Order: sequence, then structure tokens, then C-alpha cells
Amino acid sequence: MIVYADNLSKKDVKYIWKTCFPEDTDEFIDFYFNAKYKNENTLIYLLEGKAVACLQMLPYAMTFYGKHIPTAYISGAATLPQYQNKGIMKELLVYAFHEMKKRKISLSTLIPQENWLIRFYEKLNYTPAFDYSEEKLSYKNQNNATKNYNTQISILTSKGLKEAYQFYTLQNSKRNLCIQKSFHDFKAIYTSFQLDNGNIFIALQNNTIQGLCFAIRQDSLISIKEMLCTDSTIEKIFLQEITLHYNCKHILRQKPANNHQNLFSKGMARILIPQTLLQLYAAAHPHISIIVSIHDKDIAQNKENYYINNGQCYSINPHQLPDNQSPYELDIRQLTKLLLGYPLEDSETIFKQFTRAHPYMSLMLE
Repeated sequence: MIVYADNLSKKDVKYIWKTCFPEDTDEFIDFYFNAKYKNENTLIYLLEGKAVACLQMLPYAMTFYGKHIPTAYISGAATLPQYQNKGIMKELLVYAFHEMKKRKISLSTLIPQENWLIRFYEKLNYTPAFDYSEEKLSYKNQNNATKNYNTQISILTSKGLKEAYQFYTLQNSKRNLCIQKSFHDFKAIYTSFQLDNGNIFIALQNNTIQGLCFAIRQDSLISIKEMLCTDSTIEKIFLQEITLHYNCKHILRQKPANNHQNLFSKGMARILIPQTLLQLYAAAHPHISIIVSIHDKDIAQNKENYYINNGQCYSINPHQLPDNQSPYELDIRQLTKLLLGYPLEDSETIFKQFTRAHPYMSLMLE
């Protein structure tokens, strides 16, 4: 039986988390359950009255071609060791798909923590969707570039959270296909950096924020988790100043993907409501004309034919196809790849009219 958590069963969810993720400290787990956990977003699998598996559906907005769509991030998906390999998590996830559809959530995302989990989630029609690059840098001869650019670098404190968030959300809202964070999420990121002995650096010009840099010292290098700047000069200033702050010249920087870098995939995505995203995509790409037949083995309601033409998307009967055209067959995983900007392998020429893109999801808190 699958049920939503309540205040009584919350302790069972915490027990499953501690059992399945032993590398997480008690301090982090307490932080997570205070800052992120909610009963109404948590599903529990009961076997003979015992909680043996659980997952959470954390809500986030995502920019999608000029609109904000609701998404849900799958967090804390875990099954007690003695109940693994029995299909329990698959059943729990499929149940979650239907629950998310009821909430009109168009897209589900997650980040597998092990490589073998990628194959597991692919069987449930998730596909790699969030690419990143890493840049290794060394600064041997440092100089104080801030003096030449009238820029002040400082460390964010709790008093500046609202102003910092306004800059953070403004910069991310400019990105297409970007998972957005609420002010509550931003405060949680700030707290998590404090737990990890990291810092959020801010760049100020004339008392106005021009950049944020999320950095942690890890052994012999500085790990930059995210950097948002108004221009490239601010980026250079950050890189120089944090090496001075940490007295460390080696930097490993995670960056959003682009078409000219060596990429690695981290996050995955799965469409839950095809027509909503197809309509938004069609409106943003009025040149596309195609008929597709969607298949989804886990959500029967998603089996449908759609005609995309002149900025509109129509659900159509197979007997009403225009000019006797045959639809192109797509499973839900292939559709997710197309709409999020991934090319299909050995795809028909007609699919090349879909736009190449690089969705972005911050790896902090996930």
C-alpha cells in the first residue's frame, strides 16, 4: 500500500534515509528535514504495515520558452536493503507519476547518485537532460583586480539574503529551461554552505550586487558550485579573490553547458503531461509542422496523437490525420529529449527542426 506521510510516519522516512544514505551526517539530515521535507510531498510504501520505501516530490518552477511550468524533483528515493530488488521503487515511482499529474506537474526531474541508477531510471523513461562542464584553473600570480574595476568582494551574511536572492533569481530567470529556486530554497542553500564550511561571495559596485559565487574549500582545491555575474570581468575578479581568501591557487569550477565544451550529464527528466509542454513549445516555434504519436508505458493516458502546426498543438483522432499523413512514433523519453533540446540518435530529418538547448539545474541541495 502507498500512502502520504504524516507526522507519525515522518520518523520512518527519516529512518529509511539514515539507513540508505549512511554518508549523510546527522547534522545534514536534521537540516534537510527542517528545511526541505514536507509530509504532503512524501510518499511511503507500506508492506504489512511497515514503511519499507519512500520518496519525496519537491516542487520547483522551470522556465520553459517564456513561461514558468511546475516541476517536481524526486528526492530521497530509497528502499530498505532487505526489501530491495523486488520492484517496490518502480511501483512507488509510477504511483508518484500519477500523483504529480493530478497536481498538474508537467515534468519530473532527479539526480541519480550512482551510475547504475541511471539505467534504472531510464527504464521508467527518464532521460539525461542536464549537462554541465568543469573547468580547472590555477592562479599563480595574483593581483588585486578589484581596485581597477571599483568592485568590492565580501561574504554574504544573513542580513543580505533578500537582496542576494533578488539578484540570484533575476539572473536565473533569464535562462531558458532553468529550474528556479524560491527564497526559501535560497535560504536553505545558504544554511547548507555554512554546514559545509563554504562561503557565498558577493561582488558589489556602487552598493549594487553584480555577482554571486558559491565556493567551498575541498582539500587542495576550491570547488565553485555556481557563479552568476553580470559580465566576464566580475568572473575574473571572483576567481582571483577567492584564491586569496582560501590561500589556494587551484580551482574546480562547475559551469552550465554550451555547445563547445566537454560535457557530463548529471540530472535526468521525464515528461508527465505531454500536451501542456507541446503547446508551449509549438507557440515558441511556429515554424514546426509535424504529427507525433506519443507512447508511455507507465502512464496510459499519455498515449495520444498530436498535430503541431503554425504555433498550435492539437490532439487528433488517428482517422483525422491531415492529407493522410502518418504520425512519427515517439515514446515519452524521446519526447522529453526533443523538447529539452537533446537530438535523437539516428533521428529522422524532420526532427532537426527542434531547437538544440541546454537545460540547467543547480546542483546545490539536490
